Amino acid sequence: AVSTGFHQPTYLCGLRHNTQDRSNIAVQHMGASGSGEIILRLTVISGDPFHPGTFVLPEQTLLPGEFRQISGVLRSHGISLDNGYVRVEKIQGKALYYAYAVVNDQASSDGSFIAPLPESASAGSLGYTLPTIVETEAFSSELVVTNWSESWKILGFSVLSDGISNPQVARFVTIRSNEQLVLPNVVNWLRQRGLPGLGPRGQVFTGPLYVTTKDGDGSGLFVGARTTTQVRGNRYGVFYEAVPYGSVPETSTWIYGLQQNSENRSNLGIVNTGEFNEQTSVFRIEIYDGETGVLASTIEDITAEARKLIQIDSILEQFTPGI
Repeated sequence: AVSTGFHQPTYLCGLRHNTQDRSNIAVQHMGASGSGEIILRLTVISGDPFHPGTFVLPEQTLLPGEFRQISGVLRSHGISLDNGYVRVEKIQGKALYYAYAVVNDQASSDGSFIAPLPESASAGSLGYTLPTIVETEAFSSELVVTNWSESWKILGFSVLSDGISNPQVARFVTIRSNEQLVLPNVVNWLRQRGLPGLGPRGQVFTGPLYVTTKDGDGSGLFVGARTTTQVRGNRYGVFYEAVPYGSVPETSTWIYGLQQNSENRSNLGIVNTGEFNEQTSVFRIEIYDGETGVLASTIEDITAEARKLIQIDSILEQFTPGI
């Protein structure tokens, strides 16, 4: 939607360039014909605190509707970074712009889409809920935390999952100003740091990750994850962002595009973030036939305890066979 474009600066986080991954970014003029050109300034920022640096790319002048991609942005224009992120700022023009990033697996070219984060999006946030982190025989989750603020932050990580004997654990870690943490297998990273209850590798683990700051100031932070599987050396996966406290929906929501066929299946996950109280939440799920628009099934009394994730696997096959 045009209304989702930006005037304010945005950040594209979680970028990296190495033997496994490469990162592209794209920008677009969202104005209608006659709205005039816009000029964007793109600043690449190193996420490695031991090799800091900022690099301003050539200004991008865009006409209405124009789209432009910079491939391998961390190795473009004389830059050589393994870990970084990009600040996008409109310096001229009245029209809205959009930007996004893609992290591609070097072997499979499978792309993980990373949406832009407005500079003010995390202002005043007390914490973040990442819907799930995973460690199974087939899947694992990579955690990305970016701190573009001017201050160091002490982060608390906590999880609550049926897959661990001590259901709530916490670990503190310091992230420097301008630093970007990329933790390839965050569950194993937590395990290696002695969190009780995680158990040895090989057990199924899935549950939400909660990120808070010791001083209660989550501004200038980005939290996201990429969950992937590996097939004959090729990785395939999906990227998703954490939800700041205070921005979760409290009423009805819609989930689109579910499929159940020979190529696809769809699971539905619900997280009770527990940020308001410790009460169990009760849900009603309505499934609509995508071809006719008719209500096909209603599932009553689905419960989720505070700070817990529930997942309904292959929901269409279970409750609306044939749809």
